[in-house]
Amino acid sequence: MENKNTASTSLHVWPGNESYFRSGLSTIFTNMDDIHDVLFVNLSFWNVKEILRDDLFWQNQKKIVIISNPALMPLATHWFYNHDNIMLVIDSTSPPGVIQSVFEFSQTVGRLVYPHDAANRIFDDFEIDLIKRVVRGQKAKELASLYDRKQVTIYNIKRNLANDLGLRKLEQLILPACTVYSCHPRQIRSGNSSKSASSHRTLRVRTKDSAVFSGRALLKDDCAQANK
Repeated sequence: MENKNTASTSLHVWPGNESYFRSGLSTIFTNMDDIHDVLFVNLSFWNVKEILRDDLFWQNQKKIVIISNPALMPLATHWFYNHDNIMLVIDSTSPPGVIQSVFEFSQTVGRLVYPHDAANRIFDDFEIDLIKRVVRGQKAKELASLYDRKQVTIYNIKRNLANDLGLRKLEQLILPACTVYSCHPRQIRSGNSSKSASSHRTLRVRTKDSAVFSGRALLKDDCAQANK
């Protein structure tokens, strides 16, 4: 038990206060020699806005492994192709044994995304820039002027990007973990909305019979605010 606790606290993770994420990783990676220089990033709807607001986030000297919510794979894959220190991107719903095997495989063959077709598509630089500006609070009228495009065009681009991320609207990225699974307007407005919303509360460490990591979830109040 002492060795396990030592390994857990020695893991480099982001966000740093993700104790459940850290604990889950410690059950997968027991040999610290393999991961002492690796930063594991738990990419979820809880924290993606922090990365989008920080242009220098990926400028880290460590090797980076992104364990990503499935819906955020288009973002994770874009960052993978634009930052050489990201050595691996893997779907967070992958079983623990798969995460370990893919990590070990990447140590041999080099950088990779798993599954290779996990992202329905990869966002381009313009789309990433637009998403960042939306998360930072810029409105469609301002973006239309900035990009020299019609306002209706900006609305259409935003809607398509939201669909690609499984969101009702792109502004939901600003709220913590507001995914399509927990923020569907009919779900929130139904008579048993409290029960349905609470059933999606995030559980980042799950039983050994299911995936270790999950990014779907949220608070009823956040969802209600997003759908006003």
